[in-house]
Amino acid sequence: MRPGRQKSRDARQRLRSKLAAIAATTALAATVTSTALPASQASAATNTPVTLSWEMWVSPSTIPFWEHDASLVHSMYPWITVKLTEEPSYSDYWVRLPVQISSNTEPDLVATQNLRTSSYQAGFLPVSTSQLNSEGTSGFSLSAFDQGAVNGYKVSGGRLIALPYDFGPLLMFYNKTVFEKYHIPLPSNNWTWPQFYKDIATIQKKSDGAIYGYADDPFFDEFLTFATDMGGHYLTPGGALKVNTPQFANLLKEYVAPVKNGLAPLPPSTASVTGSWDLQQWESGAAATYIDGPWDLLPDIAAVKAGIEHFQIGLAPLPNGPSGKSSTLLSGSGFGISKDLYKNHPGVNKAQLLSDAIKAIEVMTGPKFEKANAASGDFPARTADFPYFYHTLSTLGITNAASPMDYALKDAVPYNATNKWAGTEDAFNSQIVGVMQGSIKPMSALTYTEDNQGTPA
Repeated sequence: MRPGRQKSRDARQRLRSKLAAIAATTALAATVTSTALPASQASAATNTPVTLSWEMWVSPSTIPFWEHDASLVHSMYPWITVKLTEEPSYSDYWVRLPVQISSNTEPDLVATQNLRTSSYQAGFLPVSTSQLNSEGTSGFSLSAFDQGAVNGYKVSGGRLIALPYDFGPLLMFYNKTVFEKYHIPLPSNNWTWPQFYKDIATIQKKSDGAIYGYADDPFFDEFLTFATDMGGHYLTPGGALKVNTPQFANLLKEYVAPVKNGLAPLPPSTASVTGSWDLQQWESGAAATYIDGPWDLLPDIAAVKAGIEHFQIGLAPLPNGPSGKSSTLLSGSGFGISKDLYKNHPGVNKAQLLSDAIKAIEVMTGPKFEKANAASGDFPARTADFPYFYHTLSTLGITNAASPMDYALKDAVPYNATNKWAGTEDAFNSQIVGVMQGSIKPMSALTYTEDNQGTPA
């Protein structure tokens, strides 16, 4: 569902493997050649040269893409060099980072995700708005970012541990060709969950059972966003997990109802491990709808075009919940400054070092990178760059993305988590298929989840 989920990262990495070489030689290159640098920024005469190490999850083919992002910093501030020194895969990244935090071996700049703010905030140097404005690039303002994307990185005192470069709400992906074939009104911003259930039942009936109306994902993330849309709160005011309640048991019962009612296929027991089952059901045309984020749109388009069905792709916000709003969880990724920054550069003036690091993350999440990032499939965190993402989609046949995205963002809330989230997700995911089968009661699954949250990250 979210950028933090393995299936989504894998899908994006697959697509970016195809786009990285193009982006690095065209759109990304253009951002450098067209950059007009103020003389005060371009001159390194009065600044001490510094090389900042940087850690980012990558695949081999995407390294040029991220190295180009790093090079934008040096282009604007010649005394600052950002070097990609840590290049683990996505899954390895989250195994390595907590070890680095506890052993004080982090590089200077670190990639992170908003849902992991609680888990990993001890590894970052929080910065204030005033520091970002006074020490960073000329004209920098947090107002240029979507505020939902920014809020996910806030810690005590309103300070930030990172600046976002991508983010996104959850959406309902639907097979537009199937809806039109069976004369079902296309999902809109006014869609409700009762209408959704009616529509997927109609698809099942009119296709004589050849197409499921929905691929119901056996994953904690999708359940939580459904629960949020229905008015549930999975964390206490103090930030602790609280889901083993009658309200959540009823919500989980409703979440799995499409499977129990035959409107969605029963996932295999390995579905929560592979993390791509529902996506594959939808891409193959076996299911007419599924929940996902904008990070999977371009890979989905490529997969559908390469498949047998060749259907048209439609997007809608999640159906409106009881409040009359579509309230989805909001996830994203960003770059922050390591708490080990000063340790990694003994003897260097701390004020200047922090100032240089702030400049680096502002450029690496800045408009020159975001335009190309949007074109390669990421939904940018800067609102002015949304059109670049929409334009990319329109050239690929999806011309209606702006309306559902804007509607979904309006009432989206940051995806917050505890510092035991990896274990929490694993615990829930081990139970959900059993709940769908009927062998595990909803309350039992939720109690198991609370009792097996694992250890702090």
